[in-house]
Formats: sequence, C-alpha cells, structure tokens
Amino acid sequence: MEKKIIGLFLFSLLLLNDLSAQMAPDQQKPIFSPVIKSLILPGMGEFSLGQEKRGRFFLISEIALLTSVTLAVVRTQYEYSSMRSYAAEHAAVDGSDESNQFWVNVSNYSSSDAFNNEHLRWREVESLYPNENDQLWNWDSENSRIEFRNLRVNHDRLKKTASFITGAIVMNHLISAIDALYLSRISMLENVSYHPGIDFISGTYQHSLTIRF
Repeated sequence: MEKKIIGLFLFSLLLLNDLSAQMAPDQQKPIFSPVIKSLILPGMGEFSLGQEKRGRFFLISEIALLTSVTLAVVRTQYEYSSMRSYAAEHAAVDGSDESNQFWVNVSNYSSSDAFNNEHLRWREVESLYPNENDQLWNWDSENSRIEFRNLRVNHDRLKKTASFITGAIVMNHLISAIDALYLSRISMLENVSYHPGIDFISGTYQHSLTIRF
C-alpha cells in the first residue's frame, strides 16, 4: 500500500510539472525540469533555479542519509554474520532457516526440545520442529542464550534503523521535488496586484486580485 501511495504521488508531481510547462508555450521546454532533477538528486532542481542555499541543504541531507544507510546496512550484515556464528558455536545451530521468527525462538528457548514441549502444552502442533529437522538447537549455557538474544535484538534494531533511513531518503527526494515545483511556480509570477474597493451606492466591499503569469 505504501509503495502504491508513493508511486501515485510521484505520478502526480510529474503531471503537475507538465501542466506548469504548458502554461508557457512560448518557452522551450527543458529536457529535465527542476522537479525531475530534484527527484533524481535532491537539490539539483533548486540549483537550476538559482536557489543555491536550498540546493545545498537538500544535497547535504542526501549525502548524510546515504552515508548513514550504507553504514547501517554494512553493520546489519556484520551483526547477522556474528549472530549466526555465535549460534553455531554455542547452540549447534546448523539450519538454513533465515526467518526472523526462527532466530527469535532460538534466543527465547534453551533448546528446540524446550520449545516443542511448551507448544505441545499449548496444542500448537503446527509450530513444532521435527526431530529430523536440521533447524534444531541446544544452548550450552543460559548465559550464552542471553548473549545471543542481545546480539539478535541489536541486529533487529539496526535493521529497523536502515529501513527508517531509507524512508527518509525517499522523503528527501519528494520534498525537494515539491520545493522545486513551488519555486518554479513562484518564478513564473510576473505580477500580483490586489485592489480593495467600496461601492458607495450598494454599500458593499469589493476585492480584486490579479495574478499575471
């Protein structure tokens, strides 16, 4: 649903940009409008409109966000590898199941047998791990299990952080594109005039607002 909303929003921006270009048919339409430039790289549209201060703000934000998400992804992969290695060494985990729920179960139960026994009491037979399944574990100590749980929680936190920063990058592109569209519209205003008046015969107020493009 979120991807569809973002896609629809991008399409709306492109449509608005085309409409604004059609309002000045005597001007040659550029290959890449400021809105498109900002969608590609935040700040480019502002730079093309002579708004260097705004352009630097969006560009620096993009660089900072890209650096942060890169570090978060690299750290997430490192933590995941460390987590799996630790589980293999201290709990004899030799499975190929990489689902998050599997690692949650491994961190919460001392062994796969303990997990199965508890879920049997809950009559959740479909959740049991078969004995011949290679996704079994048995921690060598309670301290090792707790240490693994800390590793898993840290990995999940880093993964969520990477997702959050990715969303911030998308928002930076969209906000920069909206800002470029706003600046484009403002630059097309040649004259704005407002004339208040009073009709003494009818005793009413009159207002006139003129905007010339």
